[in-house]
Amino acid sequence: MRHEQSGMTILVKTITRLTAGLIFIYGVFIAKQGHSAAGGGFDGGVIIALSLILIVLAFGKKTGVRCLGAGRALVLAAAGAAALWLSLYTRHEIAAEFSAAVMVATGLFAIYLTLMTVAGERAKQ
Repeated sequence: MRHEQSGMTILVKTITRLTAGLIFIYGVFIAKQGHSAAGGGFDGGVIIALSLILIVLAFGKKTGVRCLGAGRALVLAAAGAAALWLSLYTRHEIAAEFSAAVMVATGLFAIYLTLMTVAGERAKQ
């Protein structure tokens, strides 16, 4: 009996396990440094989203949906937008950068998962 495995080869999965966390931490670092140096919430959010997309590419769509589905990602993006407005009102620069990073990362990841789902449905037709 053959087991179907989604995703890429064991080599790609192993490298992803080693690097995805480091990429995520680097994105958080970029978001943290945004108030005092170049970069910030948008740049850090894009890097964080790329670490999540790397996991989906390596392990398959089911793993990405199980970790953070498109619906949950959109809720987090809305929460990040609300937190961004609140942090701008209270003038907390670091909170504003992290809120922007959450909003951008989850928004881009939700867009990626949605496009991937639509493309998969069109390929079946």
